[in-house]
Amino acid sequence: TFREGEKAVEKIPFVNLSGRPIRLQCDAAMLPGCLGFSVVPSVVEDRGEGEIIISFDPSKTYRPVMTVMLKDLGVSPSRASIKVNVNKE
Repeated sequence: TFREGEKAVEKIPFVNLSGRPIRLQCDAAMLPGCLGFSVVPSVVEDRGEGEIIISFDPSKTYRPVMTVMLKDLGVSPSRASIKVNVNKE
């Protein structure tokens, strides 16, 4: 969740339990222009830890609720997405 009018960055920690190394990516064609997406490290080994980093630039067009779609996880789109909210308060 981001605040309306405030530039910000959120970090979401995760553990890779897939049984293989993964390169977590988002569907760039579906990423709203006001959001940035990256993962550290770029490749996360099995049982390794990583962080998804989502940045918000309120100077660009945005909606109150947006979706970041993750790619190549082998799960349904509803399970491979991150909801981003922008609140007025």
